[in-house]
Amino acid sequence: MKPRCLKCGKEHATRNCHIKERQVNPFCINCQDFGHSACYTKCPKFPQPKKGTAFSDPIKRKHFSSKWTKEGISFANVVSGEIPSQTPPETENLTVNKKENSPGGFLTQDNNSSDFTQVLELFNTISNLVKKNPKILDLLSKFKTANSDEEKTCLLAEAIMNKI
Repeated sequence: MKPRCLKCGKEHATRNCHIKERQVNPFCINCQDFGHSACYTKCPKFPQPKKGTAFSDPIKRKHFSSKWTKEGISFANVVSGEIPSQTPPETENLTVNKKENSPGGFLTQDNNSSDFTQVLELFNTISNLVKKNPKILDLLSKFKTANSDEEKTCLLAEAIMNKI
């Protein structure tokens, strides 16, 4: 299939056409007439979409039908053939365990939105500090080489004492 120029209708790509300026009376390669270009939607030969409904029931498109999932069994367990024989704990126990395991109640379901706003405020504060003192970013490379939390704390204390 050879390309056709949208400006002059000859057999070359539009980008290779000798006509570089805007045309007052363009040529349509669809209807072989002057007065509009090939992308003019009111051209009598403009390609129209096929009539009829594309989907018989639009509600069915929105719902994904799949097999039911089982709690406590992951995809990795099924693929490897190791399906745990235990029944999963009740949902009440799961919520209690999640609250107990979370450090200081951080990001629990009850305080999710307020904790999220607190994290955003902390991020904004740190971002403003880094903008004012770009040398803070040098600590990041030192933190990566530190082996323990104590070393990181000492590095941070030294930076604060030296006023970064």
